[in-house]
Amino acid sequence: MSKKDNSQNSNGPSLGEISTIRDILMGQQINDFESKFEALQEQLDKVEAKLADKIKDLSAATNAASKEMNKETAARFASMQNETEGRIAQVERSLQDGLADLQQQMEDSSLNDKERIGKLLMDAGSALLKP
Repeated sequence: MSKKDNSQNSNGPSLGEISTIRDILMGQQINDFESKFEALQEQLDKVEAKLADKIKDLSAATNAASKEMNKETAARFASMQNETEGRIAQVERSLQDGLADLQQQMEDSSLNDKERIGKLLMDAGSALLKP
């Protein structure tokens, strides 16, 4: 045997020979499988593209809804803050009015007490001077 024959025998059949044997034994079935796999791959690519588009659409819709909710939330908080500030101002005015009334009552009471104490002292002094 020559060196060429030995190298082919030691390496086994070449790639071309295997391909030829495969085509002879299973040629039509392999072609059918390959065409089916290609069709499935095309369908998978289409489904992936549709899913990617739907994800983009959903993402855009979600972002828009999120922005709208943020605007509504900010508006509600601003409204609540204004309402709270108005109520606090009303309570402050009410407290100030109540404090002014209380101070006036204390002054009036103090004047009445001074007059009564003065009258009592005068009565006590008159009683002491009487024999």
